[in-house]
Amino acid sequence: MCYRRRRSLRWVLSLVVLSASTVCAAEQFALPLTVQESAGVARRGECISGGVPLAPGRFKKDQPFALFRADGTELPCQVTPLVVHTDGTLRWVLLDFQDDVGASATNRYVLRGVKPTAKVPPGIKVRQDAGGVSVDTGKIRFAVAKGKPFGLFDAVTVAGKRAVTGGKLTCVQLQGRKAWNDPAKWQPRPLAAGPPETIRLWHVGPLRVTLEVTGRFAGDPLKTGYQAWITAWAGSSRLLVKLKLRNSNSEQYTAVLVKRATLELGLADATRSVLLGAAKPLKTAPGGWLHQGLYLHRAYQDIPGAVRAGAGSQVLWTGNGPKDAPAGWIAATGKRTVFVCDRLFATNPPRRLAAGKNTLTLEPIAERFEGPKDQKFKKDRRVGQPWQSQGFWLYDCSHHSSEYLIDFDAPADAAALDLLA
Repeated sequence: MCYRRRRSLRWVLSLVVLSASTVCAAEQFALPLTVQESAGVARRGECISGGVPLAPGRFKKDQPFALFRADGTELPCQVTPLVVHTDGTLRWVLLDFQDDVGASATNRYVLRGVKPTAKVPPGIKVRQDAGGVSVDTGKIRFAVAKGKPFGLFDAVTVAGKRAVTGGKLTCVQLQGRKAWNDPAKWQPRPLAAGPPETIRLWHVGPLRVTLEVTGRFAGDPLKTGYQAWITAWAGSSRLLVKLKLRNSNSEQYTAVLVKRATLELGLADATRSVLLGAAKPLKTAPGGWLHQGLYLHRAYQDIPGAVRAGAGSQVLWTGNGPKDAPAGWIAATGKRTVFVCDRLFATNPPRRLAAGKNTLTLEPIAERFEGPKDQKFKKDRRVGQPWQSQGFWLYDCSHHSSEYLIDFDAPADAAALDLLA
């Protein structure tokens, strides 16, 4: 999902409260659910996920459930206990399933308290050992190593052939508390992520799995950390990545100024062309980039206003206000197309996406530049002067979040990628 399409599927509980007078056998339980497609895009085999609350004291934690379409057809569904009460009864479950949803359509389902009988297709294979975790979705296989510096993936393969050769997560801090009023004297401190301290598995099942990876940047006296969640689905070449930079130093109060943060993925195949999700898709040679600089401050409103796209040192497109909001995606095409959509690209600047000959670079914190000045409010000091610091402040016990959808076997068609975004 990007700035123009913040919501794509909406999960609705038609019934969430069951009174004591309606308590009946688990086999008689029937909870209507609906899924609404709100972006106007037809979905095929879409991965659908949502939490469902249950009445207190009604189900044991090992209660089986099955999901049915409105016509009575049972769907393979992964049901994961989320909340178990102190008395051992189940209060929340997480549903994960896949289905077609028409453009702007509403699908209706019923969750029943019966043992499922739908045949689950070949599901996700997860392997965990002292060296790390590997996940095979049937379309792609990726690995996260525990003994190597964290760069999101140690490797990614598609159809048995290497797509990503590794990655690197870095950040640049600015230090200079003794020169607080003179940023020119602040010194950059480049840091690289160290090996993961923990790798945990969540929601493990045949249709979906989520990895949580935590660690710290090596050699950082302020003990800045990172945290990533990587979600994979059976039969899919897509991954959802949520990445956080964390300031969680329990030993002392700290405030960290981050000038730049970069996640670089090595591509096994040489990139021949790059597609950029600007207001309209652009095609460039390797070296293409898309950069959202900042908000345009206008009459105490913050709107996306400074965005550029180009290749190398050449600027090919410049946005000019909210009508030019970028879609916030990039695709590098070699033997296959690797696609990345930054969900927060336009709404949480500064951010940047770039693709070189053998690299794909995601910058959740990028260089800042000013947007167009609105002459109507030229007397407002805020216009064109929004930045009060040299970077992003991570205050004590705070974090900076990013969310990326990555497809390692995406279509090479610009219009299809714009819809995928």
